[in-house]
Amino acid sequence: DDAITVQSKNGTRIRLAFNCTAFVPEIDSEHPEGTEHFLYYYKGDSLEHVMDREVRDRVQSAAAQYCAKLPDDTLRGSQHDLIEAIQLDVVSFYKKRGIAITNLGLSGGFHYENPTIQKSIDDAIAAQSLKVTAMANQDKEKVEQETKLLNQKIQNDTMILLADGEAKAKAARLE
Repeated sequence: DDAITVQSKNGTRIRLAFNCTAFVPEIDSEHPEGTEHFLYYYKGDSLEHVMDREVRDRVQSAAAQYCAKLPDDTLRGSQHDLIEAIQLDVVSFYKKRGIAITNLGLSGGFHYENPTIQKSIDDAIAAQSLKVTAMANQDKEKVEQETKLLNQKIQNDTMILLADGEAKAKAARLE
């Protein structure tokens, strides 16, 4: 299992899965540190080995530091900020070591190790989804009712106009 376990400020353990891709660039204007720096720091290690061992640990450390500052309810809405904080730390650190990280993000969401917490969150999400569906159905019924009333008004107005027209026509014939 490649998931990383972190803890929120209030002690809840959360499992996060990340994806990360990288390459070792040649030195150029965009990559002032490249192959030579990678070889200097990692002396023959493969990029795959460095990613599995060191980059993963740095991602875990940055995620743990971020998550430890926030309670659960705040964390649930901060995935974007979490990724930005991790990217800021990890990408810049490894760039100096000759590794260009091209993608670093969450793969999935927060998964709480306590099944009761996870179930309550899943239930809350399901309830919110049901509420949205119920509200959409209410809106649909309201629009259908308004459409029926409008159609009835149009029919009534049409009947009044027809009756008025017939009355005027009859009056004109009598004159």
